[in-house]
Amino acid sequence: MKNKSIIMKILVIGSILLTLLLLVVVFSLIKMLMPKKENIVEKKIITKNYTLEEVENIIFDFKKANSNFIITDEEELVIIQNSKEEKFHLNYKEKGSNIYLEEDSFIINPQKKKYTVYIPKNYIGKITIINGFGEVQGEDIVNDLYINNNAGSLTLKNSGNIKLKDVSGEISLENIEGILEVESSTGNIKINNMIGNINVESITGDIEIMNFSPLGDSKFENVSGDIILKIVENSVCKIVSTNESGKTKISDTICADKIKVNEINVTNVTGMIKID
Repeated sequence: MKNKSIIMKILVIGSILLTLLLLVVVFSLIKMLMPKKENIVEKKIITKNYTLEEVENIIFDFKKANSNFIITDEEELVIIQNSKEEKFHLNYKEKGSNIYLEEDSFIINPQKKKYTVYIPKNYIGKITIINGFGEVQGEDIVNDLYINNNAGSLTLKNSGNIKLKDVSGEISLENIEGILEVESSTGNIKINNMIGNINVESITGDIEIMNFSPLGDSKFENVSGDIILKIVENSVCKIVSTNESGKTKISDTICADKIKVNEINVTNVTGMIKID
């Protein structure tokens, strides 16, 4: 009887231990299957205001931040920084009638940020944007724009005169009225709804202009990228096309009056030319 009692105790203890072991295994599996909680860092919103009295040019120098330009009825320039840091990383300085807002270097400022820039509607001076690796967006900017883009992307809508230098970024422009000058190395250029005259020089990127109403002479030069140009029907213009080894296709229905006014000069080396 005594031996039987000992065996029963051993069985009970073993059963308890087995149950505990099973519970440990189950909880371990549940923990493994559950999604891991990431350390969530609350983003900081920092706002800065600047007066634009007697300012003729606002120069923005973004190293890698994303930026969005918005026209506002406010009297002052307002910049909002959205990041994970307490420090505002745009350094302000004045030089004559110019003001500079330059982002800190990569070493001081490793985290990528987003800036929302509110430009007063009554500001009539120039706007210069230097963009490193970020995304630039803007709408309804009628000021003269000077843009130097490295490897970031640029998207603008409803703008006026633009002078743009691009290395390898993607360029997208829509509803542009005025004078457009573009120098590009490898980035693609897409323009939709353009009234005015264009001067585009590219090396390997494609050039695509849709719904172009020429006002003044225009020039398109490319080395190995394609040039696709769609001119608004019954435009007063003349096409002058040169292509060394690529294919050329020009519709006979474009340019209602083929006289030397609003001359459109298109030159390519190895890429395709298509005009209609």
